[in-house]
Amino acid sequence: MGSYKAITFKLDFLVLLYFRISLRFAMSNVLFLYAQEDHGRSEELKDYLQVKLGSLAKLTTVSAAMADDSTLEDELFLSRCVILVYTQDSEKFIQEGTFDFDEEFVVFDGSIIKAFLEEDEVVHRVIVIHYGWRPDQWLYDRVPKRIFHVSETLEFKANPKVDQIVDTIKGIIKKR
Repeated sequence: MGSYKAITFKLDFLVLLYFRISLRFAMSNVLFLYAQEDHGRSEELKDYLQVKLGSLAKLTTVSAAMADDSTLEDELFLSRCVILVYTQDSEKFIQEGTFDFDEEFVVFDGSIIKAFLEEDEVVHRVIVIHYGWRPDQWLYDRVPKRIFHVSETLEFKANPKVDQIVDTIKGIIKKR
């Protein structure tokens, strides 16, 4: 009977250890925000970053999160990292507090995103990417050293900024 308890204890310990390790190394969620007008290039970049990050992170869009019955607010606060693609369209939505939608969902809500960017507790998880439309100075002040220009014409694999973005995502994920 004593050996049975010892085996059961060891088994319980190993199961608990496995779950703790699994949680520690579980895939981190990275929310990828962009306006519908920027869908093509942004999806390409998201997919390329996903390949570079592998199983370390899962990059998801608002549309995918909404399809899983989540909300933009939930995703903003639960994601370990938030990538904002800043373009002329997204700037307009943020400045005016308006929104953009696809066939089913609001995929970019300027008022919610601006409020999120103004939160001191969460802004350290934000990375801003722009394709040439330079963000307003207030964003540079809020997100220093995490704003990256990704050329619209240069291939991702030839762009050293993309590797810097990957390193920045890894740094943010590991801090949390």
